[in-house]
Amino acid sequence: MAAVANSHFHCPACGPLVFGQTRAICGRIIPPQTVGTGPERKCADCKTARRTHKKENH
Repeated sequence: MAAVANSHFHCPACGPLVFGQTRAICGRIIPPQTVGTGPERKCADCKTARRTHKKENH
């Protein structure tokens, strides 16, 4: 069974995106991009944090 990659959200207005170094709004490091078309799902923590981030920062 293949591992499912999480897709994280980074706010471009808050700074540049550097894979492997930049934190997503959920607090996790955004991993380097992987080559392939395997399964992917959106990070549930990013979805929740994104709503709060929009209200407080933009």
